[in-house]
Amino acid sequence: MRRCFKSVAALSRTAWKPGFGLAGAVVWGLLAVSPVYAQTSVGKTLNTAAADASGPESPVATPKLPVPVIMMVDPETVLQESNAGQAVRKAHDHYLRIFQDKLEAGRRALAARQTQIAGEKSALSAQAWQKKANAFDLEIVKFNRKFQKASMAVEKSYRTAMGELGRAFARVATEVANREGANLVLPVQQVILHDRRMDMTAEVIARMNKEFPSVKFPAPTIDGRPASEYVAIPKFGKK
Repeated sequence: MRRCFKSVAALSRTAWKPGFGLAGAVVWGLLAVSPVYAQTSVGKTLNTAAADASGPESPVATPKLPVPVIMMVDPETVLQESNAGQAVRKAHDHYLRIFQDKLEAGRRALAARQTQIAGEKSALSAQAWQKKANAFDLEIVKFNRKFQKASMAVEKSYRTAMGELGRAFARVATEVANREGANLVLPVQQVILHDRRMDMTAEVIARMNKEFPSVKFPAPTIDGRPASEYVAIPKFGKK
């Protein structure tokens, strides 16, 4: 019975990890065009080199890129504090608790069965006892596989809900940026210093709560069946 009670992946270990990321902000480009940077020795050297390369008769190029109007947003705060984000987290935790309760009940049942089989060793032949022990090991394997599938089903539903939440966030952030006249949106986590007036996180959350108060969290299923029905507590009779 060496294989008895292999560890089952605890569903409670699943952490809240919002599945919506933003591209990193390129701060260097903003520093390079700033008046303060242009007055440094490095900035003056680069400006002189650029002037020499262009030559005295080179026409002045007309800027083709718009002047950046920057808006800041904290995606993590939006996903955690918006009503929809909180609803997704609650649904996720709800299903994890269901399976965690069944997991613990199943472990208790298996522990009792293991004790029972161990006590029968002296009363059975070596072959008969080993057959019973092998059958019990198979029950352990089946039990673990079912809970692994249940965990995967919960995470699949979570990813689906987070994908919808991410799309809602992108849409609302775009709407706020258009309203504020911003043409560049950066995550606050990727910028060292910014004016607080650039931060539109609160406005994005308020608009999210109004336009997307909730998103659908699909009920976890396994092979077309509700995952909660698929996972059953093992029952053992006297054999």
